[in-house]
Amino acid sequence: MSAFFRCFFLLSLLFHVACSEMAYYQQATAGQLSLLASRTPIEEMLNRESTSAALKAKFKLVLAARKFAATVLSLPAGEAYLDYVDIKQPYVIWNVTAADEFSLEGKTWCYPFVGCQSYRGYFAQSDARKFAKALSGQGLDVYVSGVTAYSTLGWFDDPILNTFINRSDPGLAALLFHELAHRVVYIDGDTAFNESFATTVELAGLRLWLEKHNLADQFAIMKQRKHYHQVFTRLVLETNARLKKLYATSLDRQTMLNRKQAIIEQLRQKYAAISKSWPFRGYNHWFESEINNAKLITVANYHDYVPAFTRLLQQHNYDFPQFYKEVERLGALPPDQRKKQLEALVNPSAPG
Repeated sequence: MSAFFRCFFLLSLLFHVACSEMAYYQQATAGQLSLLASRTPIEEMLNRESTSAALKAKFKLVLAARKFAATVLSLPAGEAYLDYVDIKQPYVIWNVTAADEFSLEGKTWCYPFVGCQSYRGYFAQSDARKFAKALSGQGLDVYVSGVTAYSTLGWFDDPILNTFINRSDPGLAALLFHELAHRVVYIDGDTAFNESFATTVELAGLRLWLEKHNLADQFAIMKQRKHYHQVFTRLVLETNARLKKLYATSLDRQTMLNRKQAIIEQLRQKYAAISKSWPFRGYNHWFESEINNAKLITVANYHDYVPAFTRLLQQHNYDFPQFYKEVERLGALPPDQRKKQLEALVNPSAPG
């Protein structure tokens, strides 16, 4: 389907949604159309004398990473990331995540094209904050986070944005691998499955990318950063596990709330102690604002099943097409069965 007809279909959708959802789809449509209308081909940018040498170097890296993604990782690059847009702000989307006060099951919203997701995205930060305030007024835990990149899952040819073009070379390549992976497998209503799969492809792809380009120094830095990230993720997931046990009890609300806050405070203390020796600020920014169920969910979504998918990729000897077929098979299973089989990959004794 051409971009024109996709835009026409998107616009026509506005006439078939409930009035309460009209404003949301209007801002989503306007935001996406604005990106499409503002694109400039990378090749044109490369030929402009006004384009800085640093930006040209990034564009060349993008083209090389796209080729690597298609030929080595078997990712469907298509016409994605061949255009550039400077949106004049640090984030392209602001996501709102929400959960009940005593639950780590995120509230979900369902959309055309992409199905159900455990977050709601807005192109304007003010709209995201307004929606988050309304949810908070309902007693929900709420978290608003800025997003530098997102995938339209092949519906549109996603452009390179100023929000992520200045990442480190390995970081930029990794992001492209992650976003392109969403074009391979995307399961309606299972954010943790989708993001964990994309993260697995991202990490495996980055390792192969660095090896191919003989970037031993970058690989060492990546391994160190990965270690810190694993420590941070483990702390959060351990906290989530403790909270899930707490929420399964029948304690009165005030006692449950006190214990919830105590567990979260212990997370802060553990991180502060562990990160003292780290050579960079690490994830300090994450701890500088309120921590609640919604915020904890955002970490879990990206990492819950990474060990399982990594094990599956290893079982297929890094044959990416075969790996993708198996992931598609898992994605077609009922949610409970899918979860059991993923858990069995990292814990063979678990029923699968």
